[in-house]
Amino acid sequence: MFRALRHQTHQRRSSWSAREDKTVVANLWQDRFERHEGRFIYHDTLTGDTRPGVRELFSNLKWEWECCDRRFNANVLIAKDRDTQSRSIKECFPGKMVMRLIHLDLESGAFFAEAESP
Repeated sequence: MFRALRHQTHQRRSSWSAREDKTVVANLWQDRFERHEGRFIYHDTLTGDTRPGVRELFSNLKWEWECCDRRFNANVLIAKDRDTQSRSIKECFPGKMVMRLIHLDLESGAFFAEAESP
């Protein structure tokens, strides 16, 4: 998933994100996107999830928040079963979507991102 965009991951089988230079690519679940006042918003919280891929995603979002322009590319994933904690990927649409971090709570891991217009 990340290799097509030439990004390296630390957790080959469980990565939710990757980064190279000043670019982050993150996996985002399709069902967590919402339309709000004409904007396409993504919201998630990483609270209490200690899996390596989640920690890596938080680390990459924090790096993007603190060191870069708060923009990242998104791979949009469709889950086989939306109701399970540990999801499996049914389909993936690699990252042409550019997201901008609007909010990142460094304590809880909650974040909001907004899709940028093409």
